[in-house]
Amino acid sequence: MLTVANARIQLPKVLKTFREKGATAEPVIVGAHRVPEAVFMSFALFQQVASASPPLQVLTVGVARDQLSKILMTFRELSDAADPVAVGAGRRGKPPEPEGVLVSFERYTDLADAVDEVLSAPELKERLTRLQAKNSLPAITIEQLAARIGIDLPEDLEGRGEADS
Repeated sequence: MLTVANARIQLPKVLKTFREKGATAEPVIVGAHRVPEAVFMSFALFQQVASASPPLQVLTVGVARDQLSKILMTFRELSDAADPVAVGAGRRGKPPEPEGVLVSFERYTDLADAVDEVLSAPELKERLTRLQAKNSLPAITIEQLAARIGIDLPEDLEGRGEADS
């Protein structure tokens, strides 16, 4: 968990990770006094797990740093009713593109199951591929594996296994 002060400092680095890893980037918890208050996740992950969200306000990194305490105060006051806040690098003369989204910790807990599914699917596929290579196992798609162990895959992962096998 990052403190508010460290979150301000680390924000550019976190956004870089989100750009590089997309939906598979691990969310970052932000809090004070060892109490989680918000979670910062990649915009790609947020799009996959947040089914209905209001239009996002997109802040530049500088504005997000300056307003982070105010945003967290709003999250404390409104809990899961607080609107998410997107952050992105601004380009000269152009509005910032969202790269990360800050949500209240309560809203994140509502999304946690979906987040876990998105983050675990690529790892499951990688493990399966390694096992197949090591043990000469018959080919199986990630969809078949998920069905066998009772996991619902996100829609964007369905169908990938057949082309990759």
